[in-house]
Amino acid sequence: MSSFVVLLISHFWLISCIYGITRWDVFSTKTNYKWSHFSSATTDDGFMFSTGSKTCNAIHVSMVSRHGARWPSDGDMEDIKELHRNIIESKPSTVYPELDSWIPRYNESDEKQLTTEGKKEQEDLGARLGIRFKTLFNNNGKNVKFVSSSKSRTKDSNEYFHKGLSAGVQSVIEYTNEVNDGIVRPYDDCDNYEETVESDENMKEFNKFSKSSVLVNIIDSVKEKLGISFDVSDDDITIINELCAHEKAIFNEDAVWCNLLTDEERRILEYRSDIENYYEASYGHQINTKISCPLIGDMFHTMDNAINNPWNYSNVAAHGYLAGKFYNGHSETLLPLMTSLELFKDNASLLSTNMAAMANRKFKTSIIDPSSANLAFVLYVCNDSDTTDRSFMVKLFVNEKPVSIPACRGDMCTYETVRQYYSDLIDKCDLEAICDDDICDDDDATCRASGMDTSLAILLLLVLFCKIL
Repeated sequence: MSSFVVLLISHFWLISCIYGITRWDVFSTKTNYKWSHFSSATTDDGFMFSTGSKTCNAIHVSMVSRHGARWPSDGDMEDIKELHRNIIESKPSTVYPELDSWIPRYNESDEKQLTTEGKKEQEDLGARLGIRFKTLFNNNGKNVKFVSSSKSRTKDSNEYFHKGLSAGVQSVIEYTNEVNDGIVRPYDDCDNYEETVESDENMKEFNKFSKSSVLVNIIDSVKEKLGISFDVSDDDITIINELCAHEKAIFNEDAVWCNLLTDEERRILEYRSDIENYYEASYGHQINTKISCPLIGDMFHTMDNAINNPWNYSNVAAHGYLAGKFYNGHSETLLPLMTSLELFKDNASLLSTNMAAMANRKFKTSIIDPSSANLAFVLYVCNDSDTTDRSFMVKLFVNEKPVSIPACRGDMCTYETVRQYYSDLIDKCDLEAICDDDICDDDDATCRASGMDTSLAILLLLVLFCKIL
């Protein structure tokens, strides 16, 4: 056995021995970007490629990012403190004495704000993009735009992303940020979403799994380890799991909380979280395949504008189209967007009964939707060296890696093919109709049930009114 292999095995044994955890890329949407993705960048490695006799240069980047790692919400902070108090009051003092001296360092003033790591994630992401497309943004740094939701964590994320982009390009990049919840948070004030997606009927698989024997076994295991007798809920177990992630991400410490769960138990909790996200923000409900249409339309109309200007693309500044548009939103922005684009779709739905069969699922939020998750369309102009023909190609990247585009089942498609494939989302987007709780899709059982409940209520009111008369 080589010394390198021995060193590697020793390294992982030491991590397991000291930290009690060997995998950090299983914390669902609480996963830090660097835990599930390692990225580096080379100057202009995304700017140009050749295909046949054609040379293609990037002329536009549309990128949608989730905000960087953040502090817990004020509600989660209170739950953390309450659970800690309950455990301390119930457990024997000789069991996990580290919990007695553990002090919650979560302040309401920080709630949902970017952590130091979250700021770094966004700055590094921007820097890598600048390096990969250095020529594009060096020439056209004044022709970029930033869009965020109204939340401070997304506005701050755009500022740090811009800072990194400027550093990567090593030139001044103009910065103007537009707040547009209609594009980045279309689910806000969407009646159909609130009444059907968040209903017990739609979330029944999540609720079943939360009461399943595998979750009960985890609860019993934690209670036995702590020597406590009070009722521990499935949500308490989630808090313990997320506390492990928070302590590592925010304070770079591996707290005692990490030792209360095994790697296998964390994978079970990851699946539970994936079920929740699957039905709330992805393929589990029909509305999630459409609700991102304002964002998709804005991205493609911006690319249309770039294509419809027949000029020298090395001199964008003289003509005014956007060389880059950068949107910063939330998990609920990225997952419906990926869903609308038909990415990471498994052959089977995530159910309370098929966890083992879905072990290698595509819809794994720890990988596709960590903090600072990102999706980018890159538009290229391609010139043929043998003719004067010019065409446009597009690539799609998720978390800085190329992915196959459903429109052509390849990692590079003609722009016309991709645009036609998503044409209904681009040109026929009617968010008001999508969000009208009186309008249902034929295949949307949850929506039909909601509509029938409304109709029945109206009928009963009419009967009551007639009796009064």
